[in-house]
Amino acid sequence: GFNDFLAENGIARPTEEQTYALMAVDARRELVSALRQAGYPAPGVDKLIELSAVRVTPAYIRALAGQGYRPTSLQSLVEFAALNITPDFIGGFVRAGYGKLSPGELIQLKALNITPDYVAGFERIGYRDLPVDALVQMKALGVTPEFALSVRRGGALPSPDRLVQIRAVGRDLSER
Repeated sequence: GFNDFLAENGIARPTEEQTYALMAVDARRELVSALRQAGYPAPGVDKLIELSAVRVTPAYIRALAGQGYRPTSLQSLVEFAALNITPDFIGGFVRAGYGKLSPGELIQLKALNITPDYVAGFERIGYRDLPVDALVQMKALGVTPEFALSVRRGGALPSPDRLVQIRAVGRDLSER
């Protein structure tokens, strides 16, 4: 009956191999219905397998929506779940003043383990409202608030771009 349900909901009938995969990941009717109710397009069988494998559930979709987030595509929804982007994770950034993050920005932040605490560390030493792309570059190169303090001159903090440059080449090229 599950294969008939899929066909009735605009999803192609799975092959025998796909049927086994759907059973292995415990794909549910409720997920198909929740996706439709949330306005997502009907997933293909393989995408339904992916969504189920990373444990996307109706409750997860509702919880994200409750935080004001709806990943823009089924692929983004897979990425959110695979990275464990939770409403609590999103809420931490909202409380830190980053309330309008795009799904792509949230994915970047989570993939690099950038937390509200990481951002707060920079705010404590004088960096305010750092753009997500600056945070991503800094974290990717291991720039920390402690590093920023160690390279400042005469009390002036280097710009985020300068911090990235210094970390990338190991020294401040403007000293030449």
